[in-house]
Amino acid sequence: DLTYFFGVNESVSFVRMYYEPKKGDSYEDDDQHRIYPIITAIIDVKKGIVQGLDYDNSCGFCGKDKCADNTYTFDGKNPKSMRKGCYLTRKKCNELAENGDTTCDLKFYFVWTGTDIDGKSFQSSQYRFSAFPPSSIMNQFKNFF
Repeated sequence: DLTYFFGVNESVSFVRMYYEPKKGDSYEDDDQHRIYPIITAIIDVKKGIVQGLDYDNSCGFCGKDKCADNTYTFDGKNPKSMRKGCYLTRKKCNELAENGDTTCDLKFYFVWTGTDIDGKSFQSSQYRFSAFPPSSIMNQFKNFF
């Protein structure tokens, strides 16, 4: 497994998978291993103080058949505020990489919600991928379809 999390000040996010091998299958079974290459982290701020960290649902890039649970606590359990993500198989990622395609490279986006120290609202949250209809982002991430 290859996982990641992030922290800002005293806040720490849940854990997300980038690479998830299929349990019980052989390592060579590339069609069963999952890669989750796109993540949007949401940083919630009030008057300039970080209140919490979360992830955006990342299933606007794919159909339901390629969308799976992808958020865990540090002990490996799914939290109540489950976030999902789109995945590609390792086989598909290997095929893409052989042709110079970087679709499966990890892409980390950050958005801010709330207010700065002066009480001014942050604007980036409205531009996170889940705020747009899936059809408007399909062309950017065509390899998921």
